[in-house]
Amino acid sequence: MADTYEKYREKLREYADPKNEVFLKSLIPGVEDALGVRSPDMRKLAKELYKDNWREYFELNQDSCFEETALQGSVIGLMKEDIELVLNEVRRYIPKARNWALCD
Repeated sequence: MADTYEKYREKLREYADPKNEVFLKSLIPGVEDALGVRSPDMRKLAKELYKDNWREYFELNQDSCFEETALQGSVIGLMKEDIELVLNEVRRYIPKARNWALCD
């Protein structure tokens, strides 16, 4: 069951950029767990995850780094599902949006 979640955790690590990590941490106060994945790569992963198995990812997401949480928010932004389902996911996400970058 954890295949989708682990697959995208690995993809985030593959896209990690140490230089961008330093930049992100300087832009976002309090974020110490960023990997430095660049925005174009995050958008690409969000589109891929939405077409894949976003429900499993959301259920297993541990928010262990900034990008895991941001990826979830990006997928919600892509959703073309029933409005009640989307609103339910938004309600679950809002408490995780601890800084401007997670709700931008």
